[in-house]
Amino acid sequence: ADEVRPGRIDLSSLPGWVREVAAALVLSSINLELVESRAVYPTLLVLEEAHFYFKEGGGEDIERIGIRKGVKVVRVQQKLPESYENYVLLLGTMGNDANILLRDLRLPVKAAKLRRYEFMLIDQEAGKCWKIRMRA
Repeated sequence: ADEVRPGRIDLSSLPGWVREVAAALVLSSINLELVESRAVYPTLLVLEEAHFYFKEGGGEDIERIGIRKGVKVVRVQQKLPESYENYVLLLGTMGNDANILLRDLRLPVKAAKLRRYEFMLIDQEAGKCWKIRMRA
């Protein structure tokens, strides 16, 4: 059986306008390949620090296409947007600080029950959350 290996493409050394064009081309190519092979491999595409490559509001077309075609797309960034109240938050195991985090960030109680390799995607504005398990 073929083995799929994760890849990382670093565009940080390129000028800003080149990064944006290169990111769009690379992600479009990756997305097309993922969409065509979705029946073979379950896929999670992580856009790490995507705000460096896309202007405010950019890149949503890749996420929309991915969602429609069964490819899960997650944007991960350290920089909070203007209103963190509307921020989609990705959490892992919280450990001993679970109660403090639940209270201070107004998280659902089931977020404290996450195990290793489990994450929760929380949309506080919509009041929805989804649990994601990365390994069997």
